[in-house]
Amino acid sequence: AVFIDDPVVIGMGGAALRTIAAIQPFWAVSFVQSGALRGTGDTRFPLRVNTASNWIVAIAGTLLVNTVGGGLVTVWGAFFLTTPFVAYLNWRRFQRTLDKGVAAIA
Repeated sequence: AVFIDDPVVIGMGGAALRTIAAIQPFWAVSFVQSGALRGTGDTRFPLRVNTASNWIVAIAGTLLVNTVGGGLVTVWGAFFLTTPFVAYLNWRRFQRTLDKGVAAIA
């Protein structure tokens, strides 16, 4: 409402922000684990997983909007398809990296 007073735009923006807010915890895990993997020297895995995820979201978002409709919320909702899975993959890879490091020290 600070930038525009159109109730339709405000409603769409509010719904999109609620969708994004629900995805934030998964993004947080994914971002931290991706950074941790890069810190260990494993740069290719997070690059590949995150790139694939972004392409899947772009394709799924396009398909969903063209078939289901829904506009902005549907586009952001496409992140629900990949974000939890990406967070899990990055977390699992980092846990395995830690396990290898502990085994090498022992």
